[in-house]
Amino acid sequence: MKQIRVVLSILLVILILLTAGLLAAAVHVARLDTIFPNLMVAGIEVGGLTKEQAQEKLLQADAARSLSEPLKVTGLGGLTFEVDPGFAGMGLSLETAADVAYELGRDGNALRNLLTWAQCMAGHYEVGVSSEGPDLNYLNGLLSDYAASLNRLMGEEAYTADYEGSRLLIRKGQGELRPDLDGLRSAIISALRNGQSELEYKEILNTAFTAPDFETVYRALQQEPRDAAFTEDGRFEIVPEVVGCSFDTAEALRLWEAAEPAAEVAIPMEVTWPTVTSKDLEGSLFRDLLGACTTHYYNSSDNRRSNVRLASSKINGTILYPGEIFAYNSAVGERTEEAGFLPAPAYVDGDVKDEIGGGACQISSTLYAATAFAFLETVDR
Repeated sequence: MKQIRVVLSILLVILILLTAGLLAAAVHVARLDTIFPNLMVAGIEVGGLTKEQAQEKLLQADAARSLSEPLKVTGLGGLTFEVDPGFAGMGLSLETAADVAYELGRDGNALRNLLTWAQCMAGHYEVGVSSEGPDLNYLNGLLSDYAASLNRLMGEEAYTADYEGSRLLIRKGQGELRPDLDGLRSAIISALRNGQSELEYKEILNTAFTAPDFETVYRALQQEPRDAAFTEDGRFEIVPEVVGCSFDTAEALRLWEAAEPAAEVAIPMEVTWPTVTSKDLEGSLFRDLLGACTTHYYNSSDNRRSNVRLASSKINGTILYPGEIFAYNSAVGERTEEAGFLPAPAYVDGDVKDEIGGGACQISSTLYAATAFAFLETVDR
């Protein structure tokens, strides 16, 4: 009986010591501010390091490629985008690897954390891919951006006549294309699980498109070239030139049918350029200086300067056509405070007094001299 009590006492002591040891170990593990020992990320040991030190070590070792090489996705119309496996919840990125390594064994359960620490102490422990599955919010955001880019690519116009390139441009499926976004999401998840670095996915939900009415397009575009010209009313307004063009409607349909969905179909056009363009005529307008005069107002007061600027703005840009009469007072209007004019020195009855709009006469005098130098007829002054 005495021997049994001795054995039980020894076992109790051992149990107490083990418990104390486990508690001490658990406390030690809980107080660690570094990554558990022997932890590996992408074959690189980061055990015993802080998060910052681990990230720096991974960066120096160029571990980004082995951690999570981005998945390059090529979709409709040649659009491409990249999927980060780490952000997609399907791998570790350089940004998240150090965090994942540090958080291992820190989930709030002291016993489980102690067991994880013991596993690390026993040998190398590789940090693996998160088991939480794909991050659908991240993937759906990428798909939304892809769909928006595809809409911009398809455009709103049924066709574009590229005269410089001598071609008619049409996007196959414009206004009808419906990309298979659900299928693309599934394909991306599968590619990430398989460790692929590239994925081409051009599936669509509708396989048939309405062919453009090329005969109608031809009638809208086909025309003979015509030079730009001035209107015959003497106001020198320009009627733009017309670029002549033509294309083979049968060849256009053949090219369209052979193209992939969302592809840009380039249909050759015969382009004939006019001899005279609007730009040519614009260069001939107002090219001759008929007369000019310059006066200065350096020593004018601020109010007078303001009046000069205001009155000048009211006549600046005026075009006088043949047979028309320009009246300065009619163009500038009555000089009043309501019109924005200020009191400034002006000649009144042979004397200089402050008048509303003082200084406006300098503009009329300068303009009169310019018309005299241009040999324009002065009707009244």
